[in-house]
Amino acid sequence: MTDRVEDPQVNSGLMRMYKGSESRRPYLDLTDEECIQLALSGQDQGRGLEEIFRRYGKKMFNLLVRILCDQEEAKDLAQEVFLKVQLHLKDFDSKRNFRSWIYTICWNLARDQLRKRSRRSKTISLNAESSQAEFFSNRDLVDTAGVTPSQVCELNERDDFIRCALARISPTQRALLILREYEGLSYEEIATLSGVRLGTVKSRLNRARLEFKDRLQELNPKLFN
Repeated sequence: MTDRVEDPQVNSGLMRMYKGSESRRPYLDLTDEECIQLALSGQDQGRGLEEIFRRYGKKMFNLLVRILCDQEEAKDLAQEVFLKVQLHLKDFDSKRNFRSWIYTICWNLARDQLRKRSRRSKTISLNAESSQAEFFSNRDLVDTAGVTPSQVCELNERDDFIRCALARISPTQRALLILREYEGLSYEEIATLSGVRLGTVKSRLNRARLEFKDRLQELNPKLFN
């Protein structure tokens, strides 16, 4: 799936950290690891960081929005992700995959934020659930080429149920499904960033899928006829 949620304010906030990242020609031919080496070389540090931001800025923000269902929190944490990247880049193990590393940073920040919420309140109001659901719309991801208006309506209605069902499962289950189904991370990558065994990831994802299916069936049994 492609990125959907974008907020001009968070983009401008991140852009202030790496000015010019969209105005100068990106290093499209460099790997992530080569961008890191560029950032650490001292010769063109700013350009290396800019390219890392260009590749991952929106991804991190969108991921945080979908997990937290709160754009303000996502803005703050997205900036914190890249502050941590800049601060700890020198300690990055070049044998690791950079994508897994930055997703781990993002996951840890999101998990800590969810734990803080859990301590504050154990319940979610119906209004909050409705607010959460808006972050899971896939309508702009639907290819409507050659699709009739009535079919578009059916697709949109289906997506309404999907995002409402996602909003009704636990934040941890939602995060796992998002990492796997929206972000396309492998089971191994999710195991690494979450710090649990591969088998545990698979079993938790299986439970999350079953829970999601139950919530979806509650909302619209016809989807399973």
